[in-house]
Amino acid sequence: MGSVQGASRAAILLIALGTERASQVFQHLTQEQVGQVSAAISRMPEVAEEQMAAVLGEANAMLVARRSLRAGGVDYARAALQRAFGGNQAEAILQSLAEAVTERPFAFVRQLDAAQVASVLSQEHAQTVALVAAHLLPEQAAEVLTQLPAARRMDVVWRMAQLGRHRGVRPETVADVAETLSARTATIARKDTQPVGGVESLAAVLTRMRRTQEQEVLEGLRERDADLAAEIEKRLFTFDDLARLDQKTLMVITEKVDTHEDLPLALKAASREVRTALLGAVSEKERDRVQEAVEFMGRRHIQEVEAAQQRILAEVRQLEAQGQIHLEHGEADVYV
Repeated sequence: MGSVQGASRAAILLIALGTERASQVFQHLTQEQVGQVSAAISRMPEVAEEQMAAVLGEANAMLVARRSLRAGGVDYARAALQRAFGGNQAEAILQSLAEAVTERPFAFVRQLDAAQVASVLSQEHAQTVALVAAHLLPEQAAEVLTQLPAARRMDVVWRMAQLGRHRGVRPETVADVAETLSARTATIARKDTQPVGGVESLAAVLTRMRRTQEQEVLEGLRERDADLAAEIEKRLFTFDDLARLDQKTLMVITEKVDTHEDLPLALKAASREVRTALLGAVSEKERDRVQEAVEFMGRRHIQEVEAAQQRILAEVRQLEAQGQIHLEHGEADVYV
């Protein structure tokens, strides 16, 4: 996930999975990876439906391949993949799996169809086209070549053959060409897109993570882009923000949350303001019971407390989504 392209694919995958599952995936990434993917999500204004489907399909195929490799090695994996996806795709998946550890140049081009690749390369020198085609999967390279005029196609295939007769191409040359094409491919395939990603999407993911992890992500984003981090932070609704809500809103919330388990556990590490606000929204009898539960609870791990707070926030988000309450994120006013 170290490259820009890898982070972008991961961002599309997490967007497709949804905020709840995305937050679970974040918990298994390193801080550096979280920072890279978070930045990619926040800067991703739109994703084509077919691109999202392609990334999900790729992820599923890679999962099948990894499981099959662990179960019985390469031959077993190849047989399993051939049954599931067919012979040509099975070989492509195995090759992609091998490249996952060390991503090959121009891997980002594989997310495009042949016509799009041919369009990107239409003004490039035949040597550049040959270099890119040599790094594509054979099936995609063949499709790209069919998009070229006959004379240009012959020039490109001749140059592809010549690449193997020399010592090869310098890595820095390949990297320069890949960087140029990567910037250009980012501007194509804008049809049939929908608004996804961006700061709103990332904020929704962060609010579903543990508070400590949320703060780690924000701190990493501040180091990369302070303005972007500030913009995201305005959209976050945290457990401490419950103290800002009016009593009518809090009464709607406390009617939905688990006041026997989650509420006492969540209040154990809550600020005095939040504790006062939430206890003020329940009946006197319920308030006495919750206070007693908090007092005699004993020591609990902070992760348990944060998990209870996140479950309450999940109820808050669901109530907002249903229109039962309305939260103005980052503002003092709350309406119901």
